[in-house]
Amino acid sequence: MKNSNLIIIALAIFVALGLVGPTTSLAAGPAVVDLGTAGNFAILSESGITNIPTSDVTGNIGTTPITGAAITGVGCTEVVGTIYTVNAAGPACRTIDSVLLNTARIDMEAAYTAASNRVIPAPTVGLAGGSLGGQILTPGIYK
Repeated sequence: MKNSNLIIIALAIFVALGLVGPTTSLAAGPAVVDLGTAGNFAILSESGITNIPTSDVTGNIGTTPITGAAITGVGCTEVVGTIYTVNAAGPACRTIDSVLLNTARIDMEAAYTAASNRVIPAPTVGLAGGSLGGQILTPGIYK
């Protein structure tokens, strides 16, 4: 009787600690695309940023190699982060840092190339014509 009580207590402890019972295992997803310094930006563009107020952007934004004048309609209060430009044009609250922006642009292009060169493994999973509402996606590459 005493041994059966100890077994029940031990099982209860194992279950409570998650050491016994059903587990869920997911397949490993694709390798992460290294964004480098581009990962420090919510918006990073080579052709400009246009905003029709009002927006809320959390993160840094920037344009390069084009001038800060290519950032239009973005108010300083709409960005929780830093607005980077390569020159003195652009929003009044801008920070000029062409070196940082150029490095981020190079990293962005490298990340794009790395991602676009990935092979979609067979079988390709179609996603209902692009309608993703209500779906739970497991790690993977989808087309």
